[in-house]
Amino acid sequence: MKNKTTFNSKAAELFDEIKDKREKFYAHPDNSEKYFDQILTFLQRTIKLNVQCYRDSYVRRRVEAIMSRLSLETYKQFQQWLYSPLFDKNVFIKGLTINVTEFFRDIGPFRYLEMKILPELLDTKLRQGEETLRIWSAGCATGEEPYSLAIILDWILQRKNLKARIAAKIIATDLDPIPINVGIKGCYSLQQLKNISQESLRRNFDHLFGDKYAIKPHLKEYVDFQQHDILSGQKNGVYDIIICRNVLIYVNKDDQITILKLFWESLNVPGYLILGKTESFPLFYNELFRYDNLNEHIYIKMP
Repeated sequence: MKNKTTFNSKAAELFDEIKDKREKFYAHPDNSEKYFDQILTFLQRTIKLNVQCYRDSYVRRRVEAIMSRLSLETYKQFQQWLYSPLFDKNVFIKGLTINVTEFFRDIGPFRYLEMKILPELLDTKLRQGEETLRIWSAGCATGEEPYSLAIILDWILQRKNLKARIAAKIIATDLDPIPINVGIKGCYSLQQLKNISQESLRRNFDHLFGDKYAIKPHLKEYVDFQQHDILSGQKNGVYDIIICRNVLIYVNKDDQITILKLFWESLNVPGYLILGKTESFPLFYNELFRYDNLNEHIYIKMP
């Protein structure tokens, strides 16, 4: 009981200390809303990045995280950095985006794709005489998600003997060009491959050195990496499946609607949309999509 009391006391002291630092930070005249608004205006005009689409609290956290890395103490100092020769827009974009990913992360949707969606879509395309299958991985980060899709897709096409009949393509997009370049190279550590069996590792990757592995060339051919901002609302093609997991939680409600409208317009019928497990639609969008798998947050486009 004594240890628990001591721990709670130390935790309370730590929280009070953090709260005190935050209050002092925002009380400083160089951290006024004027400077923060000027930062947003600069980023929107100079980088052409619509940061106002993101939740205000999220942008503040990311800006302050970048400030910490740069040893900047106030919004005014950050603004001065923006106008200095040291400013690198990729530093800000990298700081704004969160690239936490691994192969077959949250396995449920991948299993459902393998067992139901992809086989049914391919059967439908064969009946209708269609020869293309297009998937969009939106917010692809360093490429683990689109390559996971490529592994599943390649296996199904081989099993059904359809590789010569179906032209399959996965468009992988992200706002940040830095992780896109990682995806293009296709080199990953064992930590990123921890959800892959030894057999799958042998079949789908080439060992480079140490714990580094490269995705096999025939799987890379499925994936086309592109820089794209889904907040722009601009279409970049028409798809049978769109996967956008754990992106909507970082943007405000109005821009969630912009993104969902973009996805609806970009999907074929039937077309599938896969969101993250903590994400859902505004109520009125139930007329445009219906659940195909409630547990995995997989939706199908209504005609």
